[in-house]
Amino acid sequence: MPRRWTMALFALATAGCSWSRFDDVGKNTPVVLLEKPDKMHAGFGVTVASVSTAKQTRVIVGGANGKNIAAMFELGAGTDPNTAAVDTGSCSDSCYLADRLAGLAVADVGARDPESMCFVLGIGTGDPSGPGLTGRCADGTEYPLAVPPKVLKDLIKDEVIFQDAPAPLVFATDKDDGPALIAGAKDQKLAWFYAPVSIAPKQLVPPSAPDSDFGAAVAVVRLGGTSRILAVAAPESGHVWLFSGDTGEPVGCLGGPSQFGRSLVTGHVDGDDADDLVIADASNVTVISGTALAGLAPATDITCSLAALPSGGILTSFGCGSQGTIGGCPGGFGAALEVGDLDADGDGEVIVGAPDMKVRGISGAGAVLVYDAEGPDPTALSDELFLSSASSDDHLGSALATAHVDGRDVVVAGAPGNGRAAIFYCSSLLGAAGGERCR
Repeated sequence: MPRRWTMALFALATAGCSWSRFDDVGKNTPVVLLEKPDKMHAGFGVTVASVSTAKQTRVIVGGANGKNIAAMFELGAGTDPNTAAVDTGSCSDSCYLADRLAGLAVADVGARDPESMCFVLGIGTGDPSGPGLTGRCADGTEYPLAVPPKVLKDLIKDEVIFQDAPAPLVFATDKDDGPALIAGAKDQKLAWFYAPVSIAPKQLVPPSAPDSDFGAAVAVVRLGGTSRILAVAAPESGHVWLFSGDTGEPVGCLGGPSQFGRSLVTGHVDGDDADDLVIADASNVTVISGTALAGLAPATDITCSLAALPSGGILTSFGCGSQGTIGGCPGGFGAALEVGDLDADGDGEVIVGAPDMKVRGISGAGAVLVYDAEGPDPTALSDELFLSSASSDDHLGSALATAHVDGRDVVVAGAPGNGRAAIFYCSSLLGAAGGERCR
């Protein structure tokens, strides 16, 4: 047996972790590292997003916000990704990269027919129609998205174009074949959205003066059919505001503990037809039933609370968990969130980034924690994902996405501390069913 394999197996036994953690040993490794493009200046792995069709899956990995680029990678439909970027032109000219990108299965690109596999990147400044958002599709098509007048004035003209460090800007979308898009800009206390496969913006306005960081995080909750709820967080106040995805009118507000809403994501957690809303606060993650949100109606007198939710509205809530090879909770627990069906059983697992956790004694290596969020103990830690080649201050889990390949979801995680991004093809929930990479 080669010495490298002997050392790997010894580490496997002594560390108490499974083969699914290794990214630096042998062939068909369960964890695949994407290659940082030479032209990316800073922060490879700060933001990640994905988009999938039946035959193709692409992941985009962005650097630090501002004058920087994002790189697209082709994962294919199986487990043999192209680790070199297939497109490094995203946000490369007259564009300011956002803090969080979003992938759209289908996008309206203006005068042409809708395009498939597109990403919304940031603020574009060079389009003849005037500044606004910029999108880019898998075929290289770039397109502008107009923004509401107040966004144009407060965010773009006053805060972005003439500054070296653009204001924070985040995007989110749903995973429908015809997705909606939502944007938030917390420094300007702004949020707005685009209906499914549309480039016409509509501002989201709370019923009273917006919280100081309204727009810090955003999410789109699919409720079945064409109905949606739009979520806009203001974590300094512990509020998550809810709006109708049809009209943009306010329909409710969730209130919670310190930093409630610092990150948001949606997905099928409990297996019904509606997306569920996953919310991180300073120390916990809470899963809100999308079905419970479906009955909300426009209102002007809204109190921010969890008390108004019907019975069963909170599916589960859990804090940071650690096992033998990882520790240091909370370790940034909840800095990023995702929902993905890692074991292909029809409902999703909650995936939580903990970028400051210690892994096998390495400070700040970071980890990704997986919670099945169902069964006899929905609060139990189901799996932990990390890099066997971890370095100090990698901060794995600062950004998360899931990508659909080979009939299931895989985890894509950014480790921007040392400019890394990884695809985790295997999980203990899946076992060896993931094919050669998981055996």
